[in-house]
Amino acid sequence: FSNERPIKTASGKTKLSVRVATVEAAKAAIENGADVVYVGGEVFKPLRPWTLNDYENIIDFAHYHGKQIIINTPRTTYQRECNELERLFDSISKFKQKPDGVMVSNLGTLSLAKQFDFAQINTDISFNLFNYGAAEFLKENGAAQAAASLELSFTQLRSLVEQSALPIEVVIHGSYESMICDHNFPVMYLAFDSSNYYTELKHHYALKDEAGEIHSIRIDQYGRNHIYFAKDLCLYPYIKHFIGAASLRIDAQLYQADFVAFLTKIYRNAIDNEPSTDILNDLKSNTPRLLGIGVYRFRESRNSI
Repeated sequence: FSNERPIKTASGKTKLSVRVATVEAAKAAIENGADVVYVGGEVFKPLRPWTLNDYENIIDFAHYHGKQIIINTPRTTYQRECNELERLFDSISKFKQKPDGVMVSNLGTLSLAKQFDFAQINTDISFNLFNYGAAEFLKENGAAQAAASLELSFTQLRSLVEQSALPIEVVIHGSYESMICDHNFPVMYLAFDSSNYYTELKHHYALKDEAGEIHSIRIDQYGRNHIYFAKDLCLYPYIKHFIGAASLRIDAQLYQADFVAFLTKIYRNAIDNEPSTDILNDLKSNTPRLLGIGVYRFRESRNSI
């Protein structure tokens, strides 16, 4: 990795964004150095979905601290859920204190969001953005910022960031999904008591693969199963190579508020100053999930870290 040239762009200061699951985690991120916080979208049991009051309260809190709130949307949206999403967009567009934008995960939601007067529309990693041509397409269709694919090698990512017509966000830490499915694995394979069905779904389940790795399952408000990779992405030691991106994101949706505070603080300091070996050791000791470096571990790609 030491032989790789860091990302360079002519853009301004790199922002730190954090995606969270609760109001408490959002406040923790804001208080510890996040510039942007993503709220809403899928919420995993036993947590409850965000309410309009939740959105209004966290927007007020963020704006008081000079920070931004982007309202997230589900990665998968069926036709039967479009009316719900349209009502949400209509409600938040009428807030006295408006959100700083929305993040969309598919072309249908992007098309719907364009019908409302949002400050900006960001596109999420589910667009699997690989090249500047695709970024140009998203810009032409109303996107103000796009998240890079998690499958890019470092050289490919650097090329995308430096050539893109859109500001590019890069995920630098957090849990990420291997798949989303309508099959409810706990219900299919475990003997649930029908009288205690909803209580059983509030527990956390996982799949164990042939290599012995544990893949967490999270069940969202629509009953879909989100299956996560066994290791969380952690690019803390290499953070300086990514500073040229417009935004660096921590996906903290599976983390408690206290760990969100810790992560936000150490990445804020690493971006503004330098990463620390002592802090990295502390992170490895306290992380709730195993850490890895995702696709960058594949050196045979010739472009990896």
